[in-house]
Amino acid sequence: MRCPVMILLSILLLYETAAVGQTPFSCSLRDKDSGQPIAFATIKVLGKPYGAHADSTGKFTVNMSPSDTLLISCAGYETIKLIGPPAAVVLLTKYIKELRPVTIGKKQVIKTETLGLRRKSNHGWGPAGYGEEFAQRIDLSLKENEYCRLKKVVIPCMRFVPTDPGVLHIYSMDPKTGKPEKELLSRVYILNETYYRKGRFVVDLSAEDLYIDEPSFFVSFSWLNNEKHGPWLRRRTVLKSTFDIPEPITYHRALIFAFYEWAVLVQRDGKVLNSLYTVEVEKYSFQPTH
Repeated sequence: MRCPVMILLSILLLYETAAVGQTPFSCSLRDKDSGQPIAFATIKVLGKPYGAHADSTGKFTVNMSPSDTLLISCAGYETIKLIGPPAAVVLLTKYIKELRPVTIGKKQVIKTETLGLRRKSNHGWGPAGYGEEFAQRIDLSLKENEYCRLKKVVIPCMRFVPTDPGVLHIYSMDPKTGKPEKELLSRVYILNETYYRKGRFVVDLSAEDLYIDEPSFFVSFSWLNNEKHGPWLRRRTVLKSTFDIPEPITYHRALIFAFYEWAVLVQRDGKVLNSLYTVEVEKYSFQPTH
């Protein structure tokens, strides 16, 4: 097993090496229609180990070169790519969900059920301060003419630090890769003391009216990029996780990685690490009209 200090030094060396020729650029994100600031968006320099999160006023600073490409994403807005340093203000357009055109005749609530992983935690996972994100697949097991409405998300914590909140994401599943794809939430949910209840974050999503008729989707927790705290800081929010599930259903990515791709968490003796998120859904059946 490699020493954590050596791993950390390797990461920092890579970071410092890539910094040559990079310049910090600052920008402010605003809603194209209202002009209001867009808080807590994710900004990634593609192909480079740099990224950031916008603050509560929509401002961010990121290192990049004139030829780099920025990927800017935020719940409720269209994802955009910008080549070269951004303007002082970047406008984002609200995202309109595309719903599958289904004409419903008679609708019936079958049941409300809890899905996800309900296991005893044997591991805790916290961030190193570089914008890590954990996305767990939720399988729905829907039959023909059935769909679900997402009501609640529960994310258990081993430790919650109020100064280290996270961001909730709900993603569709890419049918080709089986990995997270498109953001489904209409707004940003900052997981702070408002949502914290006795060792877990509990988020009521009933107001989203989020209906899902695909086999699976993803629930994700993203730590805000917090390099100023330094890596391996003890006072960070830590999520509960487990090595007891052999199937990899949790993926991760981080802004510090040059290639911003989802990967399985393989950690101990080849075992995979999975998060322990659960959701409450309302399952419906319907009879299409003709």
